[in-house]
Amino acid sequence: MNENTHKRANSKIKVLHTLATIESGGIEMYVHNLYQGIDQNRFAFDISVEFLQNPSGFLVQELSNKGVSVIVFPKATKSLWGYIRNLSAIIRQHGPYDVIEAPCHFFNGIILAVAWWHKIPVRISHSHNTEDHKPLTLKRRIYRFVMSQFISWFATHKVACSKMAGQALYGRGKFCVVNNPILVERFAFSEDTRSQTRKKLNVKENEFLVGHIGRYDTQKNHKFLIEIFREIARLDKNSKFLSVGWKTNPAMEKIFDSYVAKAKEYKIESRMILLGPTQDVASLYNAMDCFVLPSLYEGLGMVAIEAQACNLPCVLNEALPQEAFAGKAQACSLQQPPIQWAEAVLSTKTAKREGPCPRQVYSFSYQNVAKEMEKIYASCKREK
Repeated sequence: MNENTHKRANSKIKVLHTLATIESGGIEMYVHNLYQGIDQNRFAFDISVEFLQNPSGFLVQELSNKGVSVIVFPKATKSLWGYIRNLSAIIRQHGPYDVIEAPCHFFNGIILAVAWWHKIPVRISHSHNTEDHKPLTLKRRIYRFVMSQFISWFATHKVACSKMAGQALYGRGKFCVVNNPILVERFAFSEDTRSQTRKKLNVKENEFLVGHIGRYDTQKNHKFLIEIFREIARLDKNSKFLSVGWKTNPAMEKIFDSYVAKAKEYKIESRMILLGPTQDVASLYNAMDCFVLPSLYEGLGMVAIEAQACNLPCVLNEALPQEAFAGKAQACSLQQPPIQWAEAVLSTKTAKREGPCPRQVYSFSYQNVAKEMEKIYASCKREK
């Protein structure tokens, strides 16, 4: 038994999650929620990130406080070899690792190849999206083919957050679907929480609050969202709109500025409530009357699951994975005009919020998902 194997045999199973950064996105929340349910006496999590826009952000602090090590790449780089050197340095300095979990779509091929070179026994490719929204040039086609081969060669396990996300990355290859975990009980509807939160947001009881949560990114389709809000405002004079999102680069700033400019052009800016990342997103779902998600694509759409856990009516892009329709959700097509989306949203005004959340939502419970992932992580004992 070599030194690394001896270390592993006498300690917790050590898992490395490779993220680009930590904001408040679906992948970051997947790791956060999973760690809540994992057996922390058996498993330890590290997260490697290429950069941290906000090292003191609430999610970074919360993960650190819970015992998750957040490790920033030693040197900033945009080159492939620089990435490989940085990841290798982290594995050498902070390992040995028993498991590596890569959530970076086709780039998982590179991550898992590096992990194989460093003899990490369990190498998980995890698909969290159905698109990468990159132009399908010849160069991109070659890249996808090579990365697909690398994933086939170097992944010991192929996982996806939905059937569509798995097919997008693995094609006809075998993979298993593991739901993204949420803290179901945290999102339970509360009339008191609703009343208190609406008061803080300055939303009257007779006003109809339509909400959206998502970073200011092309994928989230704010360009179409503002058109939906415009039509709702025209049809219902007592409507207001809540947008929760974040922007961490110039491209996202541009989308945000365009979004706000359109609100001013349509003369609905006084009815818009714009918030940044927040720890208390559950209270916001309570305050809303309907949740809208017109994303161009999603691997799953965790915000839609959270909203339905709060018994909140939702109107979602019909092209989202079927798993996203877990309860009170209507489907609309992006081919339909904004007025039809607006009518679908307003049709939910009589929906009741009381009662237990939809049964399907419990399949996303962080305790259940953690048990599934524990089995995969623990397979390192068999891999050695």
